[in-house]
Amino acid sequence: MFVTVISIIFSGLTATMITILYQKFSGVQNAKRKVFETAVSYRYFISEEENVKSLNSIDIVFHNNSKVRLAWKEYLDETDKRPENQQTIADKYIRLLEEMSHACGYKNIRWDDLKRYYYPSGLSNRKIQEYTLKEMQIKVAEKTAFEASRQENTPPDEQLKKQQLFQYLLKLSEQPDNLSKLLDFIEKLEK
Repeated sequence: MFVTVISIIFSGLTATMITILYQKFSGVQNAKRKVFETAVSYRYFISEEENVKSLNSIDIVFHNNSKVRLAWKEYLDETDKRPENQQTIADKYIRLLEEMSHACGYKNIRWDDLKRYYYPSGLSNRKIQEYTLKEMQIKVAEKTAFEASRQENTPPDEQLKKQQLFQYLLKLSEQPDNLSKLLDFIEKLEK
């Protein structure tokens, strides 16, 4: 009877220990995969905020992996000393991804696999339009602020017209389809 009680307690403790160790290992692996998947997903736009946050966790998530940490250090060193050398920086980033893939257990992912990515021209055009729209909004706001500072002696009727015009411009800037209209208008303003 005593042996039975001891074996029940021992088997329960063993099962609990195995479960705790497995959960810890599984959590670490999931964290590594999340960082890796984010870094791979943003390999065309490395500087996107989500990717930057993810990359900055490498020292913690991969703290036991010297190859990943070395590749991360080499990438950072390259960006610090020669930010204009985009090809070398991209190569260091792919090397980092390759080391991370091995650490995550993806043994068949190689340099050539990571070097390729999908980035459709429609997405590129949309990003350019969004950037252009933001730049135009800033220009319009600056011009409006400048005009407002000169308006102190303007009759109230003229001020109302300018406020209505500014509201119209804001509505135009909210719709990317009106981008060409807004560009034409800004060009007329600058003349």
